[in-house]
Amino acid sequence: MTDASAGASANAFVERGAAAETTMKERGYLTYEVVGPDGKVKQTATSENALTTVGAVYILDLVRPTAHSSPGVHDTSLYLGLIGDVTGVLSSADTMVTQAGWSEEDDTSYIRKTWDPAAATSGAPSFLTYQSTFTENGSTIIVYGAFLTTDLGDVSGTTGTLIATSLLTGGGTLSIGADDTLNITFKLTLA
Repeated sequence: MTDASAGASANAFVERGAAAETTMKERGYLTYEVVGPDGKVKQTATSENALTTVGAVYILDLVRPTAHSSPGVHDTSLYLGLIGDVTGVLSSADTMVTQAGWSEEDDTSYIRKTWDPAAATSGAPSFLTYQSTFTENGSTIIVYGAFLTTDLGDVSGTTGTLIATSLLTGGGTLSIGADDTLNITFKLTLA
Protein backbone atom coordinates (compact mmCIF):
# COMPACT_ATOMS: atom_id res chain seq x y z
CA MET A 1 0.00 0.00 0.00
CA THR A 2 1.25 3.51 -0.83
CA ASP A 3 1.90 5.91 2.05
CA ALA A 4 0.14 9.21 1.25
CA SER A 5 0.38 10.74 4.69
CA ALA A 6 1.71 14.22 5.34
CA GLY A 7 5.01 12.84 6.62
CA ALA A 8 5.79 10.77 3.49
CA SER A 9 8.62 11.83 1.20
CA ALA A 10 9.70 11.00 -2.33
CA ASN A 11 12.91 11.47 -4.21
CA ALA A 12 13.10 12.28 -7.90
CA PHE A 13 16.01 13.06 -10.17
CA VAL A 14 15.60 15.24 -13.25
CA GLU A 15 18.60 15.66 -15.55
CA ARG A 16 18.46 18.95 -17.41
CA GLY A 17 20.54 19.82 -20.41
CA ALA A 18 21.07 16.25 -21.51
CA ALA A 19 20.62 15.97 -25.24
CA ALA A 20 20.08 13.01 -27.44
CA GLU A 21 23.25 12.30 -29.37
CA THR A 22 22.95 12.02 -33.11
CA THR A 23 25.76 10.85 -35.31
CA MET A 24 25.74 11.98 -38.91
CA LYS A 25 28.29 11.05 -41.55
CA GLU A 26 28.68 12.53 -44.99
CA ARG A 27 29.12 9.84 -47.64
CA GLY A 28 29.81 10.38 -51.29
CA TYR A 29 29.81 7.72 -53.96
CA LEU A 30 31.17 8.36 -57.43
CA THR A 31 30.72 6.26 -60.54
CA TYR A 32 32.87 6.90 -63.59
CA GLU A 33 32.13 5.87 -67.15
CA VAL A 34 34.42 6.47 -70.13
CA VAL A 35 32.46 6.50 -73.40
CA GLY A 36 34.22 6.41 -76.78
CA PRO A 37 33.23 8.53 -79.79
CA ASP A 38 31.24 5.51 -81.04
CA GLY A 39 29.01 5.66 -77.94
CA LYS A 40 30.37 2.43 -76.45
CA VAL A 41 31.47 2.26 -72.80
CA LYS A 42 35.24 1.71 -72.67
CA GLN A 43 35.91 1.78 -68.91
CA THR A 44 34.01 2.04 -65.63
CA ALA A 45 35.18 2.67 -62.07
CA THR A 46 33.86 3.68 -58.65
CA SER A 47 35.11 5.53 -55.61
CA GLU A 48 34.05 6.94 -52.25
CA ASN A 49 34.92 10.47 -51.29
CA ALA A 50 36.73 11.75 -48.21
CA LEU A 51 35.46 14.94 -46.62
CA THR A 52 38.12 17.59 -45.98
CA THR A 53 38.20 19.54 -42.74
CA VAL A 54 37.31 22.79 -44.53
CA GLY A 55 34.55 20.88 -46.36
CA ALA A 56 33.05 19.75 -43.05
CA VAL A 57 33.06 23.34 -41.79
CA TYR A 58 31.38 24.45 -45.04
CA ILE A 59 28.62 21.85 -44.64
CA LEU A 60 28.07 22.68 -40.95
CA ASP A 61 27.86 26.39 -41.79
CA LEU A 62 24.90 25.62 -44.08
CA VAL A 63 22.71 24.99 -41.03
CA ARG A 64 24.14 27.73 -38.81
CA PRO A 65 21.72 30.69 -38.93
CA THR A 66 24.41 33.34 -38.56
CA ALA A 67 26.57 31.93 -41.36
CA HIS A 68 24.11 32.70 -44.17
CA SER A 69 21.11 34.90 -44.76
CA SER A 70 18.99 31.73 -45.00
CA PRO A 71 20.09 28.55 -43.21
CA GLY A 72 20.50 25.63 -45.60
CA VAL A 73 21.10 27.85 -48.62
CA HIS A 74 24.67 28.01 -49.84
CA ASP A 75 25.79 31.21 -51.43
CA THR A 76 27.96 29.70 -54.13
CA SER A 77 27.93 27.04 -56.82
CA LEU A 78 29.74 23.74 -56.54
CA TYR A 79 32.11 22.29 -59.14
CA LEU A 80 33.54 18.86 -59.85
CA GLY A 81 37.18 18.67 -60.86
CA LEU A 82 39.53 15.86 -61.93
CA ILE A 83 42.57 14.57 -60.08
CA GLY A 84 45.28 14.19 -62.71
CA ASP A 85 48.25 13.03 -60.66
CA VAL A 86 48.83 11.32 -57.32
CA THR A 87 52.14 11.62 -55.50
CA GLY A 88 50.99 10.59 -52.02
CA VAL A 89 47.72 10.26 -50.16
CA LEU A 90 44.61 12.39 -49.83
CA SER A 91 44.40 14.27 -46.55
CA SER A 92 41.54 15.81 -44.61
CA ALA A 93 43.85 18.84 -44.28
CA ASP A 94 43.90 19.40 -48.07
CA THR A 95 42.60 22.76 -49.29
CA MET A 96 42.36 24.42 -52.69
CA VAL A 97 45.75 26.02 -51.97
CA THR A 98 47.62 22.96 -50.66
CA GLN A 99 47.26 19.33 -51.66
CA ALA A 100 50.45 17.50 -50.73
CA GLY A 101 49.50 14.15 -52.27
CA TRP A 102 47.73 15.03 -55.52
CA SER A 103 47.27 17.63 -58.24
CA GLU A 104 44.48 18.69 -60.55
CA GLU A 105 44.33 17.61 -64.21
CA ASP A 106 46.08 20.30 -66.25
CA ASP A 107 45.21 19.43 -69.87
CA THR A 108 44.40 22.59 -71.84
CA SER A 109 40.95 21.31 -72.88
CA TYR A 110 39.90 20.48 -69.30
CA ILE A 111 37.61 22.71 -67.20
CA ARG A 112 35.80 22.03 -63.92
CA LYS A 113 32.11 21.17 -64.33
CA THR A 114 29.13 22.45 -62.37
CA TRP A 115 27.74 20.02 -59.79
CA ASP A 116 24.10 21.07 -59.49
CA PRO A 117 21.89 18.33 -58.04
CA ALA A 118 18.15 18.62 -57.67
CA ALA A 119 16.66 18.84 -54.18
CA ALA A 120 17.28 15.85 -51.90
CA THR A 121 14.87 12.97 -52.21
CA SER A 122 12.56 12.11 -49.33
CA GLY A 123 13.14 9.11 -47.16
CA ALA A 124 16.08 7.98 -45.11
CA PRO A 125 18.79 8.37 -46.05
CA SER A 126 18.36 11.23 -48.48
CA PHE A 127 20.62 11.61 -51.52
CA LEU A 128 21.80 14.36 -53.84
CA THR A 129 22.79 12.98 -57.23
CA TYR A 130 24.13 14.73 -60.31
CA GLN A 131 26.10 13.66 -63.39
CA SER A 132 28.89 15.83 -64.77
CA THR A 133 30.28 15.22 -68.25
CA PHE A 134 33.87 15.92 -69.34
CA THR A 135 34.79 15.68 -73.03
CA GLU A 136 38.46 15.30 -73.96
CA ASN A 137 39.35 17.28 -77.07
CA GLY A 138 43.12 17.15 -76.79
CA SER A 139 45.54 14.36 -76.02
CA THR A 140 44.88 11.35 -73.82
CA ILE A 141 44.66 12.15 -70.10
CA ILE A 142 44.86 9.84 -67.09
CA VAL A 143 42.31 10.41 -64.31
CA TYR A 144 42.96 9.20 -60.76
CA GLY A 145 39.79 10.57 -59.14
CA ALA A 146 37.71 13.68 -58.59
CA PHE A 147 37.13 16.52 -56.13
CA LEU A 148 34.26 18.85 -55.18
CA THR A 149 34.96 22.57 -54.70
CA THR A 150 33.23 25.95 -54.50
CA ASP A 151 35.75 27.40 -57.02
CA LEU A 152 35.12 27.27 -60.77
CA GLY A 153 38.38 29.09 -61.39
CA ASP A 154 40.88 28.23 -64.04
CA VAL A 155 42.63 24.89 -64.02
CA SER A 156 44.45 24.71 -60.70
CA GLY A 157 42.49 27.70 -59.32
CA THR A 158 43.17 28.02 -55.60
CA THR A 159 40.29 30.07 -54.20
CA GLY A 160 37.13 28.70 -52.65
CA THR A 161 36.61 25.65 -50.45
CA LEU A 162 37.77 22.12 -51.23
CA ILE A 163 34.83 20.10 -49.90
CA ALA A 164 35.77 16.52 -50.73
CA THR A 165 38.30 14.43 -52.64
CA SER A 166 38.11 10.92 -54.04
CA LEU A 167 40.56 8.47 -55.61
CA LEU A 168 39.40 5.58 -57.78
CA THR A 169 38.85 2.39 -55.81
CA GLY A 170 41.93 0.19 -55.59
CA GLY A 171 44.26 2.91 -56.84
CA GLY A 172 43.00 2.53 -60.40
CA THR A 173 43.14 5.04 -63.25
CA LEU A 174 40.98 5.91 -66.23
CA SER A 175 42.43 6.71 -69.64
CA ILE A 176 40.41 9.38 -71.46
CA GLY A 177 41.39 9.56 -75.14
CA ALA A 178 40.74 12.27 -77.71
CA ASP A 179 36.98 12.60 -78.33
CA ASP A 180 36.14 10.34 -75.35
CA THR A 181 33.58 11.45 -72.81
CA LEU A 182 33.92 10.91 -69.06
CA ASN A 183 30.61 10.81 -67.17
CA ILE A 184 30.93 11.12 -63.39
CA THR A 185 27.87 10.62 -61.23
CA PHE A 186 28.38 11.91 -57.70
CA LYS A 187 25.82 10.69 -55.14
CA LEU A 188 26.02 12.47 -51.76
CA THR A 189 24.20 11.54 -48.57
CA LEU A 190 24.17 12.42 -44.88
CA ALA A 191 23.35 9.38 -42.79
